[in-house]
Amino acid sequence: SQRVPLLIVPFSLTDRARFLLSGLAQRMNQRVKIDDALSRTDIGVNSERYLVASFVNTLFFFLLFSLFFVFLFMVGRNLALSPALLLSVGIAALLALVMFMILLHYPQIIAGKKAEQIDKTLIFAVKDILLQVSSGVPLSQALAHVARAQYGVVSEEFADVVLGVLSLANTMKVDMDRAVRDKLKKIFDVYAQDK
Repeated sequence: SQRVPLLIVPFSLTDRARFLLSGLAQRMNQRVKIDDALSRTDIGVNSERYLVASFVNTLFFFLLFSLFFVFLFMVGRNLALSPALLLSVGIAALLALVMFMILLHYPQIIAGKKAEQIDKTLIFAVKDILLQVSSGVPLSQALAHVARAQYGVVSEEFADVVLGVLSLANTMKVDMDRAVRDKLKKIFDVYAQDK
């Protein structure tokens, strides 16, 4: 799964605050709707978990910026505690809001970049598949070749397709083996009863 650069507090820690913020995250998700963008990225979390992590990290940035600016105003500008605190909280709130907006739009940015990378290399991958299939290579091997080739995101997506097909084929093979075994057992049982 892909790491989100601005999420300083990891998901393992933000999950602890999930029970407190899940209602807010669900309401926020109804307005923001980042499910689709998250599904098109490799972040690997659902929207509720991502929004909770965004809230917790925004709070972390707010506290960090507040402490930094209080220190800066008290030491650098020789301000008293209350004006320094007031200025620091205001500036930190604005910066934290900007960070929250960036975190909300990050999945759309990543999904857009991924789509752009696919657009750049998909035509070459399709030409490669067409060339191989027209040369007599089976389609499954042509897809596997593209998955192993250097087509960036397209190769990764084709690798997922090939793995999905192989897993389905293995499941079907196991199911077929079981069905054949059960059918043969019934035939032998019927044959044994006749004798």
